[in-house]
Order: sequence, then structure tokens, then C-alpha cells
Amino acid sequence: RFITAESSNLGEKAKHVLVSPELKLRDWSCVRLVYQISGSGSLQLHLRPEGETFDYTLWMAEKPSDSWLIASVDLRNTSGAYQ
Repeated sequence: RFITAESSNLGEKAKHVLVSPELKLRDWSCVRLVYQISGSGSLQLHLRPEGETFDYTLWMAEKPSDSWLIASVDLRNTSGAYQ
């Protein structure tokens, strides 16, 4: 999947959200992100267990870069589904 989030015209506190389909551990063991942050901003990866309303921060990047970067985030073992 591919997403571009441009916030220069939306103000300093603009937020973009990409929600995955429901995942189960036997289908995935990690999430890989290929990203680039230009200017000020941040990128965060959150996990929401099934039946909960709270998101857990798994990973975050805040430094701008001149090139694309790759992040691989391991997912914890769980018997329930999550997004």
C-alpha cells in the first residue's frame, strides 16, 4: 500500500491516518514501513487490540531525511486480532 500525506496547506497540526485491515498473528509477524519525512513532522505506528479503544505506540520517527528509510517493527505474540 502507498500513502502520501502533504500537510503544508492544512496547517501545522494536520493529522493523516491509515488504518489497516484486521490482522491476526498467524498472518503477520512484523510490519515494514518505507518512509520519508521532509520538513517538520512525525510518523507513528500504533496497535489497537480487538475490543479495545486505546492505541499502543509501537514505533515513531521524527527526524527529516533526504532519502527513503526502512523500518521493520516486530508484532507481539497475541491470540486476538488487532489493527
